[in-house]
Parts: sequence; structure tokens; C-alpha cells
Amino acid sequence: MLFDTHAHYYASAFDQDRDQVLASLPGEGVGLVLCPGNDLDTSRESIRLAEKYPYVYAAGPERPPGSTRRTLWACPMTGWTRWRPWPPTPR
Repeated sequence: MLFDTHAHYYASAFDQDRDQVLASLPGEGVGLVLCPGNDLDTSRESIRLAEKYPYVYAAGPERPPGSTRRTLWACPMTGWTRWRPWPPTPR
């Protein structure tokens, strides 16, 4: 399994085929994707992608209070409350 450790799939370069590219990743052996946001807007876009694709993890510029180093976090200022443990459980 491959892990795409840093991908900005919300970028305008993917506007034409974003869903096609993301949907094809598991078939190409990519089992996990980390999509970090750079600011509030891109963090929201990362979260939207993580909610749509279960193998995409969003990350943002802040950690929630009390989180550990082994927690993959999302940007709390977006109101997203779905935190997932890190590392992920193998599927």
C-alpha cells in the first residue's frame, strides 16, 4: 500500500478531474492520503475531501487541546469535529 504523505488535491490544478483522480487512487495502490490545508479556506476544502473519501485525511494549522502526537487533527476553526486516530487502523 502506498501513502501519499502530502497532497493538495483541493488545488485548482485538479479542478477538471479531482474526483476522477481521487476515486482512482485505491485501484492504483494508494491506501492513504494526507491533504493538509494552508489556511482556513484550504483546510475546509481538505475536510470536504476527507469526508467524501475515507482514505483521505485532512490536517490543519492547529491541534485541538489535549491531543497527542499520535492524533491526526483537523482545523478546529472550521467547526469540523470528526477526529481520527493516527496511525489509522489497517483495513
